[in-house]
Amino acid sequence: MTLAIGMMYAQFRIDYKNNITTMLNELFDKFRIKPAPAISTPLDSLTTTHKWVEHLQQLHEYEAHQQVVLLLDTYNRSKVPFDIQRLHILGAIEHAGSKLQHGLITQFLKNHADYKYAGKSLWQEIVAFYWQLAQAYQEMANTILHHQQRDSTALPTMVLRAIHYLGKLIQWRYFRYELPSAQTWHTLHKLYKLAELHGFAKQSMVLKGSAYCSCEQAYARILLLHLMRPVGLSPSEIELAAYWAWKWRESIVFSKEFDANMHSHCIALSDSLPPQAINGHAVALDSARYWAINDVVAQMDRVKSNTGSQTKLIKLYGVPYADSPNVLLQHIHAKLTSTTTPAENSVFDMPATVKLSCGVRSILNAFKDTAPSPQATAYYQATGHPSEAYYRLSMAPDDATCNVKAHDLLISFDQSNRHIQTLSAIRWMEQSASSTITLGMERLGCSPQLIKLHAVQDAIAPSPFMLAADQLVFVGIAEKLATTLVSFQHMKHKYYDMQEGDYIYRIRIQFLLEQKPGWLRVQFVRLTRRYQPA
Repeated sequence: MTLAIGMMYAQFRIDYKNNITTMLNELFDKFRIKPAPAISTPLDSLTTTHKWVEHLQQLHEYEAHQQVVLLLDTYNRSKVPFDIQRLHILGAIEHAGSKLQHGLITQFLKNHADYKYAGKSLWQEIVAFYWQLAQAYQEMANTILHHQQRDSTALPTMVLRAIHYLGKLIQWRYFRYELPSAQTWHTLHKLYKLAELHGFAKQSMVLKGSAYCSCEQAYARILLLHLMRPVGLSPSEIELAAYWAWKWRESIVFSKEFDANMHSHCIALSDSLPPQAINGHAVALDSARYWAINDVVAQMDRVKSNTGSQTKLIKLYGVPYADSPNVLLQHIHAKLTSTTTPAENSVFDMPATVKLSCGVRSILNAFKDTAPSPQATAYYQATGHPSEAYYRLSMAPDDATCNVKAHDLLISFDQSNRHIQTLSAIRWMEQSASSTITLGMERLGCSPQLIKLHAVQDAIAPSPFMLAADQLVFVGIAEKLATTLVSFQHMKHKYYDMQEGDYIYRIRIQFLLEQKPGWLRVQFVRLTRRYQPA
């Protein structure tokens, strides 16, 4: 019995010792191995966002910008309920990305012409940043409204920034000849309507740095830039036009009541259409908003008079604007003061497959019918909203013999292939990997006809056509009863006689609308008319 008790005691001491040893080893392991810290992301808190922004400074500008876009994409995909910290996190990302965006835009304006593929990559990065921010602010505004947080003080800021970044997105898509879609217009009108509904449309708020803007002004800037018809302009021209639209935005004031003596344009908030000229007629929609363009034109004239004959040094993102701004001002003036709506411009029947002739020689031969002109088949496809005047024509590789050049003129024939249907200008062209050439075309005239022109000294000079002075006559193209014409020679005089069919018109040149290699387009006024059978 004593022996059994002793053996049990000995076993107890061994087990006790082993247990103590095991406990001490486990305790030692806990102190020796530090617990892994919890994985944090830049979106967890404002502190982690600031640390992430500091890390960006170690990266190359382009790489850092990519990281910002990726984080914004993650931000938009995470369905986190709205709180004020989430808004501050977005603001920190936006602030850091805006500095990088400025550098990328500077590079694009400097080098896009010399580095075609690099310029396209820069454009994609710039557009992605604007798109992500527009989506972020739209989503946050919707979240507040859906959760009935209608008294949130952050709502005006979010709506303003959503309009602003959607406008920047629209602007930069003009660079790639992309017009706003119907869905884009619908979203933009909805945002402004939201600002009106909640009473902060005219409230001035900080947009960036010391720049203040209201939702109405941000909205007006987008509409104004679109009315300038920027598609086909160079990147520096679009950027300068956008700068002027920002400067002149305060001259646009929206009204629900139509004033025939003052208002010239309107927008329908319940529709998906771009702004339109109204030509003195009200729109039968309660959502119509009217405004006048006169103050903008007056400011434009002051810019032109201050510029004078010398090229004014203008810098866009630190990049000097090398050309004279007067040419761009003439383009903008012609578009803003046009009384023809884009819908009227584009109403003509163009078949799916059209026959084209391009180049001055081929076009003149087609009008005169003196020799067969080479023709190319193109496949018509509308681009942008149907009410826009720009169209996309895709030419098959075997039709590249048409020798199309950028800013060239072309004519299209009707289905009979005997009558000229339209005169158009090529605003842009691209060649895909399959060698298919895609043209962006703006119609300049429907059923154009050949005209004869002769310079005269003054408004009361005798007509050179009556004196048979044919040696100084040159030809142009005009639409019947139109106020614009295309000439293949310089028009340095103020007065001309224009022979159109059986009539001779004394005309006065008002504006040089555009001048391209090989042709120019002017706006004129008919002063007198004389019947003279051809």
